[in-house]
Amino acid sequence: LQARQDGIQNYLKLIDLNHAESSRGFHLELAYLYRKTGKTTEAKAIYDRFIQKYPKEFTFYLAASKFYLELKEWDQARKTAESAYEYSYGDNRIRCMEQLARVMAEQGESEKAVQRIDSFLKTFKTPPEELHLRTQRYINALSDLKQNLLKQPKP
Repeated sequence: LQARQDGIQNYLKLIDLNHAESSRGFHLELAYLYRKTGKTTEAKAIYDRFIQKYPKEFTFYLAASKFYLELKEWDQARKTAESAYEYSYGDNRIRCMEQLARVMAEQGESEKAVQRIDSFLKTFKTPPEELHLRTQRYINALSDLKQNLLKQPKP
């Protein structure tokens, strides 16, 4: 806990020293540290500010969705996951689909999540095993999530 609190202070200093009020990287890390130290109001303020500042950038939506999922604020987690997916591209779209499917499962929509995963995976023209390493790792994580969702008892 102390290391994270020290990290918060260090990021605040970095932001101040570098006049980096708009630095996405610094603020993503700062929000993460706030999350992990239980400072939810501060984390939410960062996510909200940067989502407003960069409304078509998936990064803050994805991080916010993970945060809201931790807090069990399902509606906000879903809303931000949907936005992350909408604005994502490339490999990051796979990560955003995984997050969206996790949220859907927590909302009791495992079957719909599996359908969305299946539909999404069909969009790949190249067989996943031929894609480069990071992409393959993301696809494997998404496929593993799908298999876990299929194993869940149906309501």
